[in-house]
Amino acid sequence: DAPLFPGVAAALDAIELPKGCASNSYTAVVRHVLARNGLTRFFGERLYCADTVEKPKPAPDVYLAAARGMNVAPAACLVVEDSVAGVSAARAAGMIVLGFVGGAHVGGEAHALELREMGAREIFDDMRALPALVADWIQRTEARAQ
Repeated sequence: DAPLFPGVAAALDAIELPKGCASNSYTAVVRHVLARNGLTRFFGERLYCADTVEKPKPAPDVYLAAARGMNVAPAACLVVEDSVAGVSAARAAGMIVLGFVGGAHVGGEAHALELREMGAREIFDDMRALPALVADWIQRTEARAQ
């Protein structure tokens, strides 16, 4: 029953980076939800799920598997997470995290504070803001590389 957040497809369309899905759900469930919401095209086979790693979130395994599978160094990965366990997992993997609090199952100031305390760099509640956040991350990353 996972709902599609408003603006997700447009945000993913606007972001010209490879995308992977790292989930604490099972692969079959993730495939179903992505297909039902028309998002499979963004991820293809780049699905890294709890049933494919030794330890699920908050362990970093699923994020490390995603980085390996996409042939990207963990430090070069940007993660969007809506859970405390997910932020903890991504940070333990050495990744930068954006905390999303726009879902009906999460939200509010307390949840935003928890995500920030676990290491989320930015907190946002509207998927339409994601492309600008990603562009800012790219700009900062490129500036550090120079």
